[in-house]
Amino acid sequence: MLRLRFRTSRRGSLAAVTCGALWLLTASPIGAQELVQPSAVLQTGVEFLTPLMTFFATPKRSADVTVTELGPRGVTSTVRIVVYGPDDQVVARFQDTLQRGHPVSFSLLLAPSMPRQLRFSIMSFGVPGRNSQPAWTLEDVDGLNFTIGDRILCAQSQPADRDGPVTPYCPDVITRNVTIGG
Repeated sequence: MLRLRFRTSRRGSLAAVTCGALWLLTASPIGAQELVQPSAVLQTGVEFLTPLMTFFATPKRSADVTVTELGPRGVTSTVRIVVYGPDDQVVARFQDTLQRGHPVSFSLLLAPSMPRQLRFSIMSFGVPGRNSQPAWTLEDVDGLNFTIGDRILCAQSQPADRDGPVTPYCPDVITRNVTIGG
């Protein structure tokens, strides 16, 4: 009769127990939560809230928002534009990626069925440490008469080499720093 005897070593047993424990940690709900939390990306930026403004709805008339990046090369951020009516109902939404040399443009065709009074929320946010320096304008464009009326122009007021978030100067606009995620 042939008898087989398995010899185990302490190193092999210790390696097997360690691998099993690591597998249990990563497969358990607690381990999964620990893996997900570090991947949550914190994003910082600035939000601009315009006052309620009256727009006339004539054929070929629009409200145009253009956002330009004045920050260093390679900085990208996300621009989110939301248009609200007088009762804070959402009239339009738009989102795009902003980087130097590639401005974000949004044109809202003013239809007679839309509310006459509108306000805009323009948010630009990106990864901390790579400070975006957005400059934007809101224009009232009349395509029939070939006229453009500036409503709001938001320009850079602080030097570009300043550390920390840069807040552009915007008269009559509420400007606040925002944090998303985390």
